[in-house]
Amino acid sequence: MMNEGDYVGVGGDFIISNYDIKHSEGCLSEGVLEIKGDFVFESMLGYFSAGGNHKVVLSGDKEQAVKSNNGLGFNELEIRNEYGVKIETPIGINKMKGNYRVIGGMTLNYVGIVEGDVIVEGDLRLECPMLDLCGNRMVVLGSIIQGYEGPMVHVRINGGSIEVDGDYSMGPSAILEMMNEGDYVGVGGDFIISNYDIKHSEGCLSEGVLEIKGDFVFESMLGYFSAGGNHKVVLSGDKEQAVKSNNGLGFNELEIRNEYGVKIETPIGINKMKGNYRVIGGMTLNYVGIVEGDVIVEGDLRLECPMLDLCGNRMVVLGSIIQGYEGPMVHVRINGGSIEVDGDYSMGPSAILEMMN
Repeated sequence: MMNEGDYVGVGGDFIISNYDIKHSEGCLSEGVLEIKGDFVFESMLGYFSAGGNHKVVLSGDKEQAVKSNNGLGFNELEIRNEYGVKIETPIGINKMKGNYRVIGGMTLNYVGIVEGDVIVEGDLRLECPMLDLCGNRMVVLGSIIQGYEGPMVHVRINGGSIEVDGDYSMGPSAILEMMNEGDYVGVGGDFIISNYDIKHSEGCLSEGVLEIKGDFVFESMLGYFSAGGNHKVVLSGDKEQAVKSNNGLGFNELEIRNEYGVKIETPIGINKMKGNYRVIGGMTLNYVGIVEGDVIVEGDLRLECPMLDLCGNRMVVLGSIIQGYEGPMVHVRINGGSIEVDGDYSMGPSAILEMMN
């Protein structure tokens, strides 16, 4: 199929057996292959590969399946079947756009370019080296599982957005790059990072907004979570949320929009601090870069950070303050600002309180 108007329509199954790619490499470069039954590829001699402007359309009037015991590389894949397609094998898509009505989910081991907005009506497992959104919007109605097996899996938001209804889980081979001002990742469930190594993605979270409606969970002894620049994490769930980690968490900006509150179960760092921290119980700070505006902490505040400089701003703590009971010196500089604490203010052996204005 090498001419623009080429068309093959199959009312039943399209079956390829013992296919050897060397016999037909480059032959599927134009036209449309439309299938109303299953797409079945059975060969250990090669893989299915299409390029150019070739398109496979799955348009059955009942559930369809895509099956293979080897690689499947579609150029464009369009699903017109309103009953959905069960994709039983990892696939590659060279030009990705449109609505993928899949049953259960789909696994991508290659994506060439995202040419338009994408909807995946199920789970999306990413095993592809690169997914660059190129300014487009991707909506996943299930969960995303990224980089748990094989080589590095790099997701580049690149001025676009990802909105996932379920969880977004990142494994040891996952990189999430948010380096454009308009970058957005919205997670309806939990955001989970497992066995994460910072050296793979240091500096990748420098812009945009990561909004989470479930828990923020970081589980790794290989590195720590770190964001900088103008990146912001927003916790906006409609029920109590939690922030959990077995290692360091370094937020650039952290905004809590959840009216039910967030339980922060681990010490955290905040590079740019301002606004209302609606915490359940309290929070422990092991790093503060700069206080950029007035701050309210709706609970206890435990200070283990080397420096907290108010820079002329007002800090209100609705619980108690515990400063400098463990670790190195903890220096609080009022610096033309104010602290108002409803409860006790307790200073330990490593505490310094500076009032020189």
